[in-house]
Amino acid sequence: MIIDNSKNIGLYSYIGDAIGEALRFIKPNISCSSKEQRYEINSSMYAVVETSKPKELSEWKLEIYRKYIDVQYVIDGRV
Repeated sequence: MIIDNSKNIGLYSYIGDAIGEALRFIKPNISCSSKEQRYEINSSMYAVVETSKPKELSEWKLEIYRKYIDVQYVIDGRV
C-alpha cells in the first residue's frame, strides 16, 4: 500500500503501465465536482467516484486482488 500526496503521482508510474495510466487519468479528469458514477478509462480499466467516510488508518485491513488493482484517491478530506 502506498499513501502519498497527489503532487507525487508521477513517482509511481514506474510500478506498471496500468498504474501509470490510471494515475494519469485521475488527476485531470476527477475532481470534487465529478459525479458519483463509473468512468471508463479504457476497455479494461475504469474509475468509480463515490462519497464515503474513510476509516482511520489503524482500522485498515490488507486487501488481496487476483484480477484487479485498486487505486484509491482521496479528492477532498484527509486520510
